[in-house]
Amino acid sequence: MRAATIASVLIVGVLSGCGGDEPAGPAAVMSTYLSAVADGDGERACAQLTEATRQATLRAAARNFPDLDAKTCGQALTRLLTRLSEAERTQVRETKVRLIAASDARATVELREGAKPAQLLKRDGRWYVSGGLFQE
Repeated sequence: MRAATIASVLIVGVLSGCGGDEPAGPAAVMSTYLSAVADGDGERACAQLTEATRQATLRAAARNFPDLDAKTCGQALTRLLTRLSEAERTQVRETKVRLIAASDARATVELREGAKPAQLLKRDGRWYVSGGLFQE
């Protein structure tokens, strides 16, 4: 149950890419988010989320883990991620991302078959996770 609750907070929404001159596509953004989660980097993970999703993540963390005493999404995730076991981190790190659909401003990615897909929005030329997976 603990892992499911942590997962629900971590993936209340679900990101931005790395390096290069071209903005990262939606699948790369999701991979960046997952990498940040696996690395325990809540600030980098939250930077991949839309503002609304950051706020939803903070609310979910406060509701499910009040002892975190976090004031920002980054604080909440950084503190929450310390609770992941190495096996859970490895599972997140090895998650495969598959683009299901994309338009100029919206995209849907799948993290595993049968799971609810994650939604991404493009704002100012950059993709951000905006919803899906364990949404509150």
